[in-house]
Amino acid sequence: MTDTPASTLDMGTGDMERGNLNKLSHQKSSQSNHPNRKMKLDHASLPSPASYLASQGLLQGHRGGWAMIRCPVHKSGQEKHPSMSVSLDKGNFKCFACGAKGGDIVDLHRLISGSDFLTTVKHLGGRLYA
Repeated sequence: MTDTPASTLDMGTGDMERGNLNKLSHQKSSQSNHPNRKMKLDHASLPSPASYLASQGLLQGHRGGWAMIRCPVHKSGQEKHPSMSVSLDKGNFKCFACGAKGGDIVDLHRLISGSDFLTTVKHLGGRLYA
């Protein structure tokens, strides 16, 4: 027999299982307390795409439910002809010159400002809920 401390020899499998369960329950509780977990964006609290584009000085004219704007991604928005199409209803956009695209006003603002999601939602006045 080897020189193993008595405490490790006396530990039964039930004690080991309880130790593992304690570790698992600690991991689950620490994950559920994460502040950004499972938060959803209240899209109604965001500005409409038309008002956002107008406030940024990007909206110069539109036809129907779409607006063509100068892409803020390439040439720093200083291109001669507008190449980005933006839906004034939902806010999805696509640049036909560089391929930049996204699904809503939050994506467009993140593209323009380079900020993270939470900072963008705060800046736009959006609300998050559980």
